[in-house]
Amino acid sequence: MTFYKRMISYFLSGTIVKILPIIVVPILALYLRPEGMGKLSNFNVMASLFNGLIGMRLSKYVEIEYHKSCKAKQGMSPIITNVLGIQIVVLTTLLLLVFLFKNILQEILKIELGFLLFSGIVAFGTSVATIRSVMLRFSENVKGFVTFNILQSVLLAVLSIVFVVFLQLGWEGRAYSFIITSIIILIITFAFFIKNELILKSLDFTLIGKMLLFAVPLIPAALVPFIRNSIDKIFITNYIGLSENGIYSLMITISSIGFFVINVLFDTIIPDIYKMMSSGDFSSKDKEDTVKTLSKYIGIFIGFNIVGLLIFNLSYEFFIDERYYSGVKYMPLLLLHIVFQSIFILLNKFIFFSKKTKKLGLYYFSISAIHILLSLLLIKPFGVFGIIYSTLITDVVFLIVSYKLSQDYCNLPWNLIVKNIGFK
Repeated sequence: MTFYKRMISYFLSGTIVKILPIIVVPILALYLRPEGMGKLSNFNVMASLFNGLIGMRLSKYVEIEYHKSCKAKQGMSPIITNVLGIQIVVLTTLLLLVFLFKNILQEILKIELGFLLFSGIVAFGTSVATIRSVMLRFSENVKGFVTFNILQSVLLAVLSIVFVVFLQLGWEGRAYSFIITSIIILIITFAFFIKNELILKSLDFTLIGKMLLFAVPLIPAALVPFIRNSIDKIFITNYIGLSENGIYSLMITISSIGFFVINVLFDTIIPDIYKMMSSGDFSSKDKEDTVKTLSKYIGIFIGFNIVGLLIFNLSYEFFIDERYYSGVKYMPLLLLHIVFQSIFILLNKFIFFSKKTKKLGLYYFSISAIHILLSLLLIKPFGVFGIIYSTLITDVVFLIVSYKLSQDYCNLPWNLIVKNIGFK
């Protein structure tokens, strides 16, 4: 399949996958009080924490090693087997810790033990599904990639509507839909792995050591989304209230539609770039062309967000319940955060490829600690806006550090980005 056909396929599937939550969540908000939306947000906080610790960015290791492993005798089997082995051990350990500290967690998050534990299953399902998606994307199995990702999104949307709208189960119904979807995806994915002999009978502890050498330094970096987004929600819950957390969370969900555009573009081109970099034939000309192409994509993304903000301001009354109108004022700054975050993710893709991850986690964790302090200082005088100001300040710091590291490790001419972003 040609590059442009792949891009169109990824774009269409990405549109369905990302648009569905934007359609479904406002519908669910009609049946959920802001307090219920706040509890649902805290359920996702736990899932985010689990995901950072279980995933450990091992999907990035799969991406980097994919083309090399496919040439080896056993193919991807050793990689998949040992990644899953690590993740299952981590999941089991975390579930035991949650049970031991259940009283503290229940007091902070205001949700029951069962949901705390099942948030771990949701995170494990997400991690395993991510690995499957990486394999489909890097093997250029566009049909499989599209089908797999649309299945997850449609299944989650349908179950959410059934449990929340028809069965009137409240925020718990939405949580059930996450849990059931994750279990179904886990069954499908493991069945695929077993059928294609991608799970071996024994672990390779030498390979596990290499994986952990790559992944453990990235644990702080993997926790950045939890530290920055989830702890913010905990602060809002405890300093302002569950209802305001629910309102803020809805605005974040709607603003995240911008991610799908840039992710589709990145998903299309990054496998080809990694393949070229893996071959060892990545010339100065190739580097310049790569930066120019990515710069154009960033320009498209910025334009998309500007247009999206205009459309949102003109139409939000048609699809958002009036109880959530107070959150509309957050949208411009949330979209700016998404632009910053997308560029940060792009820079990280090249840093990960270098496998020089020892300092990365420490840098990012330190910046996240600064974010926590800023949020604590700013939430009292500025409310939710204090959280957003803290996020944008640390976004800029993340970008500066990521730019420097990508220059040191990959020597890409990012200085061309302004010239080629599309606004010459």
